[in-house]
Amino acid sequence: MALDLTSFGPERFSSRELSRLEFGARLLDLAADRRLPILERCKFVAIFADMIDEFFQVRVVSLEDKVAAGVQTPSVDGVRPRQQLAAIRERVLALTERQDRLMLDVLLPALAEAGIAVVHYAQLSAEEMATLTTYFEEHVYPVLTPLAVDPGHPFPMISNLSLN
Repeated sequence: MALDLTSFGPERFSSRELSRLEFGARLLDLAADRRLPILERCKFVAIFADMIDEFFQVRVVSLEDKVAAGVQTPSVDGVRPRQQLAAIRERVLALTERQDRLMLDVLLPALAEAGIAVVHYAQLSAEEMATLTTYFEEHVYPVLTPLAVDPGHPFPMISNLSLN
């Protein structure tokens, strides 16, 4: 016999979506931890960014589909899809602002102190630009092949979140 979770009351449950975002907050906590090596801290910011991308691709889209379909049924935590989207928006705005401040005000300066410069293309010397152009032409451009689609060449499967 299946257990009826609704019999416990919504106050005993937390939002699955907001819980996932709190995992993201913990990633940013790790990125802010000055006891960790700088590249590890940058890695946590990258993991956070990847998690947010996936979160929107899967969970937010699912909630938007429910709203578009007129679903008003609350989840086990008692929150309706439209309310969940509003709560997600508020939390994601705060988290991404924190991510931005962490990168711009803390991690990029720490990288610079460690001798790792993140610069705009216009700041490169002519020699550095030539090196990057050669690298692009030899290693990147060859995998950017345009796709030909016609009856003899049906549209190929394009994988998500990959380079090729």
